[in-house]
Amino acid sequence: MKVAAAVFSLCLIVQASAQPQQPALTPTSFTYQGELRSLGVAANGLHDMRFRLYEAANNNNPPQLGPTLCVDNITVTDGKFTATLDFGAQFTGAEARLLEVEVRPDIGLTCSNLAGFTVLAPRQQVTSTPRATSALVATTALSATVATALVRPNGSGTGVVNVTNAGNVGVGTAAPVAKLHVAAGDIVAGASGEEWMIHTRASFGGDFLQITDADNGAFQFQRGLFVHENGSVGIGAIPDGGRKLFVNGQIGFPPVFRTKTIAGVSFLPDIVGSDSGAFGRYDPSGMEGFFGNFIVQVELPNGCQVHRIDLTYVDSRPSDFTLTFGRTSTTTGVVSNITSVTTSGQNTNVRLAGVDLAGFSIGNNSNVYWLSANLNSFGAEIHKIIAVRIQYTVTSPLP
Repeated sequence: MKVAAAVFSLCLIVQASAQPQQPALTPTSFTYQGELRSLGVAANGLHDMRFRLYEAANNNNPPQLGPTLCVDNITVTDGKFTATLDFGAQFTGAEARLLEVEVRPDIGLTCSNLAGFTVLAPRQQVTSTPRATSALVATTALSATVATALVRPNGSGTGVVNVTNAGNVGVGTAAPVAKLHVAAGDIVAGASGEEWMIHTRASFGGDFLQITDADNGAFQFQRGLFVHENGSVGIGAIPDGGRKLFVNGQIGFPPVFRTKTIAGVSFLPDIVGSDSGAFGRYDPSGMEGFFGNFIVQVELPNGCQVHRIDLTYVDSRPSDFTLTFGRTSTTTGVVSNITSVTTSGQNTNVRLAGVDLAGFSIGNNSNVYWLSANLNSFGAEIHKIIAVRIQYTVTSPLP
């Protein structure tokens, strides 16, 4: 049977998975639909067809692109037929692609027997539709690096880019924990007309970012920690000027125990004069005296918490004396007693008396603090202050 040149119309599509009645296509396959006529009459029945792909219409111009495809027993109805073709990744560039078709009526031979095929002319131009598949697969087929780059849904694959149902995007991680989570590598982006380079590295126990700016140098930061390339550190802000440490906000750390010891020789009588009546005698072991008040200023870190005051003393007088911790307002001049310690009984031995405070806070911005010992009796025996120890905690750096 003589077969005349066919008139073809091409319809190139990508098979969707929602159409199970159609044969499954690979990412580079497409559907070819044509019309076959024999002596001007639409053909019917089974036909065998062979397909070859070229880059030019000239039959003498090699090379052939991809394999020769043979489809056995294609059903032709009223001249129309459909075949699924896959030449591989032959549509990645802008070069022309032309399809050459051979056909024969089915006479029981398989594709392994080439007898009876007639080449149809001219070759048919393959238009842009199959090239659309290149958007999905061309780069993959060439480099084999992007085939699994985009993984969906919900980061369920092992690709480079993963998107979760929550809208988090992970680059290099299948479980992004933020709207953009970059596990490793470099990001280059423009910012205010400048070129910024952002690097991710493992350091400080976790990932941090480094920003390099041509004008201001390189910075690394992690959750608000900035490290300049010159060694300056900023917490909560980029370090300014030449300061090695710049903190935007208050500095705090767990309470640290501290003590302040005041020697007895630091106490001075509140009235100084020959007729004051107060008597005080000083030596390296402390201050001993009687009558009147003896006072010393107390300097503690602002904001610290006072927890205990201990008095080391000797008291051989029959009467007891009292040590008071107090403050004077720097704005009103009002004097306030905070707590006091009282000695107990008459004894020539060195003893200790103390009092606990429930975390009394020191406020140096509006107060001054002092200790006052009331040695309120006369006699041959002595009251002696050896030392006073104040226990406190701080939650900020000491001055």
